[in-house]
Order: sequence, then structure tokens, then C-alpha cells
Amino acid sequence: MAALCKAAKLDGVRIHDLQHTYASVLASAGLSLRVIGALLGHAQPGTTARYAHLFDNPLRAATGRVGAIVAGTNKLGGAEVVPMSRAR
Repeated sequence: MAALCKAAKLDGVRIHDLQHTYASVLASAGLSLRVIGALLGHAQPGTTARYAHLFDNPLRAATGRVGAIVAGTNKLGGAEVVPMSRAR
């Protein structure tokens, strides 16, 4: 593996780092943890969950989508905002 990283001019990179990046790119692209785990050869979903982290852009996009739905500007239709009273 060291020879592969050297040939790719990836100084200071470990296979572990590459696995995290690979899993995170797939998670940010919307693939399920089950699919990512199968690609990484993980037997336990918890292992995959530790590897896969979402990048900021998909998180921002999801938040923006919720805002658009609530505001009624989403092409799929808006949501009715219902005031709630406090439970006493």
C-alpha cells in the first residue's frame, strides 16, 4: 500500500484515510450505509457509520430543501404551518 500511495504522490496518506474519504463521498452522494458497507467489506453497520461522514454541502442542501418546503417555494408543494399551543 505504501508503494501505491507513493506512486500516486499521496504523502502522509494511509489506507484508513482513503477509506474514510471514499465512504464520506458515497454518503454525501446519497448512497445508503448498507451499500457503502458492502463496498468496504464491513460486516457490521456500526463500522460503516463510523467511516461515513456527510460533507457540508449535502447538509446545507437538505436544510435549504426543508426551508423551501415550509415556505411553499418548493416545486413539490409547500407545507401548511400550523400554530401549536403549549401543553399545560
